Amino acid sequence: METTNTLQDNKARPNALQPLSTLKAGEKGIVRQISGGMGFLKKLINIGIRTGSTVKVLNTSAGPIIIAAEGTKAAIGKGVASKILLEVIKE
Repeated sequence: METTNTLQDNKARPNALQPLSTLKAGEKGIVRQISGGMGFLKKLINIGIRTGSTVKVLNTSAGPIIIAAEGTKAAIGKGVASKILLEVIKE
């Protein structure tokens, strides 16, 4: 029998990967996986988002998600944020 993981399953398991788009303001995590082509990856690298970097969500109100990564603040759309998978850091 094949099982599938849902977002709800991921929240219940520690160290499970979560899309950046699901984090709330004040939460942070380590980037573990990014889905996208070379142009997309280069754009993210320019704002400090790369595999292994720490990203903190500053604001998730209407519109783009405001994040801080590698000393840079940036606004990214929810579609972009959904392609960035993080290991959430619990404090």
